[in-house]
Order: sequence, then structure tokens, then C-alpha cells
Amino acid sequence: MNEENITYYQQDKNDVSSNETQSVNDLAVISWQDLEFPLHNKSITWYLELILVAFVISSLLYFLTKDVITIIVILIGLITLVLYGLKKPKIINFAVSSQNFKIGNHTYQLALFKSYSIREVDLYHSSLSFLPIKRFSPSVILYVKHEKIPEITKMLATIIPLEDTKMSIIDYIIEWFGI
Repeated sequence: MNEENITYYQQDKNDVSSNETQSVNDLAVISWQDLEFPLHNKSITWYLELILVAFVISSLLYFLTKDVITIIVILIGLITLVLYGLKKPKIINFAVSSQNFKIGNHTYQLALFKSYSIREVDLYHSSLSFLPIKRFSPSVILYVKHEKIPEITKMLATIIPLEDTKMSIIDYIIEWFGI
């Protein structure tokens, strides 16, 4: 694991440790390093099943519509899924404070989100999904080791409400694909 310390709030690199809570200008910061997303090892069978499903869907659509463009779109989607499945996560810096949170080089202001929810991802990680105030803005997901959850929820408790949300159909499909 990369032991490079994050530079958060324009502080000296030696002032912020990658795995502890610190007070920066009277602002508590929880920071750590981890994979940018959970790693799901995929076997060759996963890729073959994906190709088979794409072939079946494209064959059915071709026989129903006789449209070649639909087949091209499905092939582009298949290539995109295969490339995304091959992507290995990088180790990046995370930080949460009472005003914002940081994922890698991106900083998000907590004031732009109306709530967040917690969902267990695997044996070691949970995801914090932040729901934006703006209707068409995407939610932002922060992956956190289980042992950091109590500390983060305690910090966020007075700032943004914790909401118990249900998984959408897209979430189920993504989980089923193991993406």
C-alpha cells in the first residue's frame, strides 16, 4: 500500500497521517487510504457468460427489428463492460470532515447533499452513498472499511441525516454482474 500522506486543507504533508483523525484548524478530519472501489475478481467464465448474454440479446433484437445499429450499440456496451471488468482499482486517499469529503483529488461539499445511506459491500467494506440536493446530479459513493463507519457517522450525525434507502434495480443489476 502506498504510504503517501494526503495534503488536505493545504497543510504540510507531514501534518496529516493517512489513518487517523486529526484536528485541522478546529476541524476534525478522518483520513485513510484504500482501493478506489471494491475488487471483484472475475473468472474467464464471467466474461464468457457476458459475451453469451450479449449475443443472445443482439440475436433476438436483430431477428425482431433487422436493425444493425442496435447490434453495434450492444457490441459497444459489451466492450465497455469487458474493459470496465478488467480495470484494477488504484489506491487513493479518502478524507471526511464536518464540511466536506474527499475522494482522491475530488472534494465534495456536504452542503450539496441532502442525506446519505450506508450499505455493506463485502466482508471488509461498506459504501456511504451521498444523495445530492439537485435532482439530476448523480449520487456520490464513498467506500469505507467497516471499522471507520462509527467514527464517520458520529462526525456526520449533526450535519447530514442518515437515511435508510433501498437498492434500486440498477444497484441489483450492478451487484449481480459483479461490477
